[in-house]
Amino acid sequence: MPGGGGAVRRSRPPLPASGVPHSHRPTLPCLRFVRRSLLAPSLAMSMLRPPAPVLLLLALCWANASSAQMELRHESTEPGAIVMIGNALGLSANPTYDAPGTHGAIGVFTTVDTTQQVPGWPAGTTTDWRENSAAALLELDEYATILHAELVWSGSWDYPAGAIAPNELDSPVSFQTPAGAHAVMPDPLTSRTLEQQSAAGFRVRYYVRTADVTNLVRAGGAGEYIVSGVPGTIGPEGRELNAAGWTLVVAYGDPGDATRNLTVFVGGEWVDEGAALDTAVDGFCTPPSGAVEARLSLSAVEGDAHFTGDQFLIESPADGSFVALSGPNNPVSNFFGSQINGRDGNLVTTGTFGDLNHNAPGGTNVSGARQSWDITSVILSSALGHLTNAQTSTVLRGTSSSDGNNDSYVLVALGLEIDVNAPAFGFADNALFEIIPPDGGAPPRSERQVSVGDTLAFLYEIRNEGSADAESVTFHAVLPDTLAFVSGSFSFAGDDLTGVEAGDLVDGVELGPVPSIESDGEGLLVYFEAVVLDIPAPPAPDAFAVQPYWDYTWRSCPGAPPLQARTVAAPGRFGSAQLVLEKTALPEGPRAPGDVITWRLEITNTGSETSRFAALIDDAPPGTTYLPGTTTLDGALVPDVGGRMPFAEWGTLTGQGNDPGAIDPGQTVVVTFQSRIDDDASGPIRNTARVREADGDGAGDPVDGSADVDLVPGASTEPPIPSEPTDPGEPTSPTEPPETEEPVEPSESEETAPVPDPTGSGDGEGGTDADLPGSGVPGDGTVSAETSGCCAVASPTQQRSATFGSLLLLVGLLALRRREFRR
Repeated sequence: MPGGGGAVRRSRPPLPASGVPHSHRPTLPCLRFVRRSLLAPSLAMSMLRPPAPVLLLLALCWANASSAQMELRHESTEPGAIVMIGNALGLSANPTYDAPGTHGAIGVFTTVDTTQQVPGWPAGTTTDWRENSAAALLELDEYATILHAELVWSGSWDYPAGAIAPNELDSPVSFQTPAGAHAVMPDPLTSRTLEQQSAAGFRVRYYVRTADVTNLVRAGGAGEYIVSGVPGTIGPEGRELNAAGWTLVVAYGDPGDATRNLTVFVGGEWVDEGAALDTAVDGFCTPPSGAVEARLSLSAVEGDAHFTGDQFLIESPADGSFVALSGPNNPVSNFFGSQINGRDGNLVTTGTFGDLNHNAPGGTNVSGARQSWDITSVILSSALGHLTNAQTSTVLRGTSSSDGNNDSYVLVALGLEIDVNAPAFGFADNALFEIIPPDGGAPPRSERQVSVGDTLAFLYEIRNEGSADAESVTFHAVLPDTLAFVSGSFSFAGDDLTGVEAGDLVDGVELGPVPSIESDGEGLLVYFEAVVLDIPAPPAPDAFAVQPYWDYTWRSCPGAPPLQARTVAAPGRFGSAQLVLEKTALPEGPRAPGDVITWRLEITNTGSETSRFAALIDDAPPGTTYLPGTTTLDGALVPDVGGRMPFAEWGTLTGQGNDPGAIDPGQTVVVTFQSRIDDDASGPIRNTARVREADGDGAGDPVDGSADVDLVPGASTEPPIPSEPTDPGEPTSPTEPPETEEPVEPSESEETAPVPDPTGSGDGEGGTDADLPGSGVPGDGTVSAETSGCCAVASPTQQRSATFGSLLLLVGLLALRRREFRR
């Protein structure tokens, strides 16, 4: 999907003119405070020589906060959101690190292989980081498209010194998606290896590695993801510092979401006790009025539930101060507490050891719980003072206090999504459809059932309920091969665009601007028609979909360059009946003149819709004579028609419990009848039956099914096979055929199937194949029994059904026909 949007201030900027590295420059709020102090009346005359207090303020500004060395990995502005999943790769240990405990560090690695178990620890544990692994579940909406996916992994590496060689930190990790396993190498551009001293005097030895895995996640889609082979330490030398874990950051587009500025950062910045770390974001424009909503997703390593004082804040647009953030499982003063939270900010209990978690709100650890890895998401809003209207930049800050028993952590990933000033088009309910049968054709049995010759009418409401106008709107619709666009049927906003052809739909039809409207205003209507040419035959699916989209440009900020976006309409899904015929001759094997053959036909609807008028034609083949009264439909006798086999001309097939001609998807009907081999018959005997899904005019592409019987010389010495099995205990004479060989007229008390309609139209009247309009369908040659038939071929009509009129009530066009709502 096309994206746009303003730039985000990138990390690692060049040195400023003063030569002071960016990481040591003062924060904007601090400088603003100093500026206000310098401009105070009492100091106005001393600006050329600032007094000592001001110099002290400047020094504090440089000392207390640094700008994050975070790398921008993705930025776009479009409908969508950001989600993070992942897991810790270790469980908290006791003070000696040989059993589960409540220390703030891992003492064992987790693994999805539950056959592995470290003594004293639960199943699914290992002491070798090369064998560690953990799973997490990615959930995505049906229409979500992956814009960017970043895999982030991190851990401790030098406890004790030399425990893991530096080159091992660049080893590939295993990334298992629903589509398969992959070895993923880290990107050197985002690699971070920390070797520094904390304010408390301990060695800081962490690393962060990331990789762009967008294509792998696009192929994998929603489902379970597993990462394994992440370096980390678990020994007592690591004290409260051992850690390992992974996070998958996914930015996705979704036409049902609001338009947002989406940014993804990765890093590896240590936030020490008493320190602050800032990340600046700009290049977006929030709506000019109304509520502003946003969401911040974060991931960190080495956060502890039992150590407090860690916070995450956002700059207030009102006065430049910072507002502390919190969530359901992220307390204000214990933001990072070894918690794996979902997009709603609540604890995720799925995935490896998802039922073992510390208590961050309570500030207490649980023995042997998931440790030292955080993933969470918190809401930002104008109502809470985080954002305001027409805002174009903000600053995020991570801190930790220094008043004892406080937490420190490494921030590894950020994802920020901010609602922006943009158009907004509906998705789920902006499309209406009507199926118009040809003249005299049977109406569809559902809103999505089509037959060959049907005309499909499409109506889309282009309704912009956003805060910005859409410019240069272009409508696209790619029709499947089964449909043909009706020339001259395209209209927009009541005006016929007679020059639009099928190729124009693919290239795009220019609609012009679509302004923003009030929520109760009317949108602009796009209408066009297409005729059903064909229904795919098995094994191809019978169903097909039409899903137009419209591209447009818009401006989030006044005077800014135009951005591009796309809205995808709700899909129109259609299907049909597909009839498959299988025919057999019983008993199997060669037969002789005088023998009786039972012909068995199985007709199955393999399509996605119930048939309208399923029809069959079959008779005793040449060389045999039909035995009257032997035809059954699903075990019920079918009366002969004029002394002939009831399906000698096209007759209606009906599934049990259905209306005439209706066979449900997956339903099978069975027809049997008998014929005797003539005394003068020669050569193999072939019986070919035909079925079709006919429309109201009797047309339809037939499907053939054949069965062959070989003849042997000599007279029959075997009894004929009845249509229904006889009692095995009842003797039969080898020379006298059973009564089923003679014509049988069922009595009123016997169960009989309805007399089939020879025309296949359901009216019960007789006729011959030559009487049927449209029966001379091209392609009537023999096809295999597995080949599906399709539907009636007939010319389209402009008739409108009452069903479509009721649907048009949704857009204020109740009971109007096409020629009426085009005026």
